[in-house]
Amino acid sequence: MSLSNRVARFFAADGPLARTFPEYSPRSGQLQLAQAVAEALESGHHLAAEAGTGIGKSFAYLVPALLRANRKRPVVVSTATIALQEQLVDKDLPALALAAERPFKAVLAKGRGNYLCETRLQAALAHRDALAASEEDHEALDRLAERAARGGILTHSDLPLPLSHETWHHLNSESGLCGGPVCRKRPCSYLAARAGLAGADVIVVNHSLLFVSLELAAAGVKLLPAFEHLILDEAQHVPDTASEQAGLEASNARVTFLLDRLLSRKNKGFLARVRPEPLVLKNRVGSLRDIYDVFFSGLMMWRLQSPGNGRLVAPHPFRDPLSPALGELSELLENWARSADNADEQNEFVHYAALAKELAADIGVFLTQGLQESAYWVEVDTPRSTGARRVAARGAPLDIAPRLRALLFEKFRSVIMTSATLTAPGGPPFDYFLKRMGAEGVPTLRVPSPFDYFSKARILTTRVLPAPDRPEYLDVLPQQVSRCMDLTDGGAFVLVTSYTLLRRLKEALEPHARERGYLLLAQGQGTPRSRMLKSFKTHPRAVLLGAMSFWEGVDVPGSALRNVIITRLPFEVPDHPLAEARAERLRQRGGDPFREIALPVALMRLKQGFGRLHRRADDMGLVCILDSRVHTRPYGRLFLEGLPPCPVLCDEPPDPEFLERLRSWTASQQAGPETRI
Repeated sequence: MSLSNRVARFFAADGPLARTFPEYSPRSGQLQLAQAVAEALESGHHLAAEAGTGIGKSFAYLVPALLRANRKRPVVVSTATIALQEQLVDKDLPALALAAERPFKAVLAKGRGNYLCETRLQAALAHRDALAASEEDHEALDRLAERAARGGILTHSDLPLPLSHETWHHLNSESGLCGGPVCRKRPCSYLAARAGLAGADVIVVNHSLLFVSLELAAAGVKLLPAFEHLILDEAQHVPDTASEQAGLEASNARVTFLLDRLLSRKNKGFLARVRPEPLVLKNRVGSLRDIYDVFFSGLMMWRLQSPGNGRLVAPHPFRDPLSPALGELSELLENWARSADNADEQNEFVHYAALAKELAADIGVFLTQGLQESAYWVEVDTPRSTGARRVAARGAPLDIAPRLRALLFEKFRSVIMTSATLTAPGGPPFDYFLKRMGAEGVPTLRVPSPFDYFSKARILTTRVLPAPDRPEYLDVLPQQVSRCMDLTDGGAFVLVTSYTLLRRLKEALEPHARERGYLLLAQGQGTPRSRMLKSFKTHPRAVLLGAMSFWEGVDVPGSALRNVIITRLPFEVPDHPLAEARAERLRQRGGDPFREIALPVALMRLKQGFGRLHRRADDMGLVCILDSRVHTRPYGRLFLEGLPPCPVLCDEPPDPEFLERLRSWTASQQAGPETRI
């Protein structure tokens, strides 16, 4: 029986899912996607599939993956967000295990630095005064030692008590430090986790770990077992993740991290426990703090005084005392390694020498612009609460498509790319995404959402509000946002495209929120994102102001979120150095950066913002777009065409019947467990 037919039987009205879950009912879109994935896996071709919200996308690719996989050749599933990884591992795969016709093994793979190194833990316990950053860390080490004595795989998320990052980085597994003779004689969480990947049917990773493993595999180092089939969920993030992995970043934070691991200002770190005391090395680390401060201060002053965006179109003669000093530190560490008393200490010297050498090399590449077809820029973050600024020398390739083609499509038998947002109207729908992926010509599929948007949603737009590039826009926007908030009595996300606008809106909306009794929450004000979302979900009249990270990957089903207010169309900032360089390159080749880059990205982001409203079939509410350009600019219609089909109103309130249905639905909502198959 073909894989496609086996998949159809699994999703049938009398199949394993139906027999296991009484609430299950077949969905044509889910089956269509699942069979397309099955055909790609079986015949060995690639696929790009956009699946609207409510399709049941995860099951649609997991079922054929499990039916296809064998324990010699697992299927790897890669996601962009922790939330989706947790959904797959904690919810979807356990549910499938109940319905599966044979046992299967699914494993979550984490990056090496997440795992405890039991050998380093023993060394830390023996030298705790030289390593532990606080009294709390002393207690946490004791509790961790007790937990480790019971055996099993331990990761950072399993710590019995919170541990400072400084101390954790003396305990975690790390390439170059772990794997020696002592490690092989002792229980090892990382090696146990690696061994646990053997025989897996499905391995779940994130995009960052995936590309680290692919780059290492190209150099002959294997992190993951051999596999032929790869499923990329949230695939729209793949090019950016791959570009970041292929680029460079030499920052003052990275240098500080290295120096603090060697010897912090509190005299904690590796060198504090070395005997005899390495005074020469300690002094060199101290002098390096002044040297790197000179180097990064020079970068920062140039950036702050430069009228541009920090981009370097040609090598700049920055004063560089840092890379030679890092090179000298590396040589000193290598020399000291030769006289180390034991293999573990020797490994640490060699490891830190390699890190120093790598940092020096990256600075050299930045200063000489040694990566071809790349953009280079200096990045200076706004001061943190401590007053310190993060300064970074950055470089990234202008076009990641050739690298993706080599790492993915020329290597694996089938690569399945899926998401709720891969397409944009106004041309071949998958064109922008496939070009960025280096996947031109790959078969495509669009499966629309089964949700009844026409009866459950209204889009409110405006012609009268000034365009966002007009100075008066900021004066009248708060009043319009308040009006939209009142239509649903709160329960709203207010999505913005910059923290500057977010802060201005928060200040302007606070009096109205107090008057109406809304709970006003704002991103970037010190409250953790998870706590802010919990407050939003539990308060019946909350309003949350969120920047770009809230446009996607945030799941608030039910009546807590019944209004999404979009303040402006989500165009990418055009003067970001990398965006500017890519636009110049395209223009030189006769292309139109606005039509071919800026517009498709904004179209997909707006669709993601709209998607926050409907997470379940019974969800309903409003999407308010307070950007008049959807009506006044020629490209504006594309934004509305790209959204799910529902009534679009311009400068008029929703009909009273719809608002009454919305109020009744909100009042009748009761919190309860959600089941999605």
